Amino acid sequence: MFNLSLKKIFPFVFIYSFILFSHNCLAFNEEIISAKGIILEVETITKSAEEADLRMNDSILSDYYEEQKLKVKILSNRDKGKIVNIINDLNQNPFDIKIKKGDKVFLYGNSINGEMKYYVRDFWHLDSLIFWITLFFILVILLGKSQGLKSLLTLVISLFIIFAIYIPLILKGVNPIQVAILISLAVSCLTLPIIHGFSLKAAISIIGTVGGIFVASFFSFLVSYFSHLNGLGTEDMRLFAASNSDLNFRGILFSGIIIGALGAIMDVAVSISSGLQEIKQHKPTICFKELVISGMNIGKDIMGSMLNTLIFAYIGTSIAVVLIISQNKTGIMEFLNYDFVAEEIIRSIVGSIGLLAAIPITAITAGLMHKLITKK
Repeated sequence: MFNLSLKKIFPFVFIYSFILFSHNCLAFNEEIISAKGIILEVETITKSAEEADLRMNDSILSDYYEEQKLKVKILSNRDKGKIVNIINDLNQNPFDIKIKKGDKVFLYGNSINGEMKYYVRDFWHLDSLIFWITLFFILVILLGKSQGLKSLLTLVISLFIIFAIYIPLILKGVNPIQVAILISLAVSCLTLPIIHGFSLKAAISIIGTVGGIFVASFFSFLVSYFSHLNGLGTEDMRLFAASNSDLNFRGILFSGIIIGALGAIMDVAVSISSGLQEIKQHKPTICFKELVISGMNIGKDIMGSMLNTLIFAYIGTSIAVVLIISQNKTGIMEFLNYDFVAEEIIRSIVGSIGLLAAIPITAITAGLMHKLITKK
């Protein structure tokens, strides 16, 4: 076992406090009419479709439906401690939530004639998320020790940069691709030195990452110029565009591709840089050409798994739509011509090109920098 000093524990305490603070902001912000509740009592009644009142309209999917009469205690928001009665209808709809006594639920409400009326939106997921995130942090600290703490710190920094800088700039209408490039530079230059120190390995990794990002960005420009993709291939983006029509949605699409590829490109650059440093330490007399060839060979081994990682990640995010289209037996040409499918294909290709470019850039950079240091 090992002892953690206060200095080592501080990043973990900071990260955990950040999560709890976010939790409290969500649960207790009175500007948002939402709340956490716990189910005290549940009474389930089966009714025929004819008994449905006007608010049900045509939502009943069978001759019978279930009505749950809930007694709920509100655990947050300005009505904390208040007990309210809520009706939860179950109409054999996939979106229905069947609730049991003791369940914690996410409530939303609106004011009708000055009286707050609450409804069940979903189960309350945040308590479970906090538990699993905390467990994840503990495992990273126990297994990675100081390196694990550094990794968690870089994770918080990256998330802060994305949500505090990247998202606000996009919403303000700043060129999304330029923002993505700058954010990628910031994440690389801030996080890699924290993990690897201000070392030659970190410097090589940063150059390899930045090079891969610039190549990916260049191809994003090319694709956006020659393709007719407008960035509105998904329902979420179309809903967002309805109230933000002045934004550059094509640019947002390609900035998302760049940000999405950043992690994989950093991984490739770090792996090659670390491998070549080990080779150089064990064989100080190795020449520039041999070192670059070794870097390329390491990159080739990484390339297959990284390409699969990118492609499977993109397929995984749209698996539901793929299943629907496959079930409907859509032809392959029609399938590939859908906006959202074309977007995912381009996402995979551009991200993979950035990853491939990072391999020779990192290998050549490592060879040059080690050669310069050896001469000195």
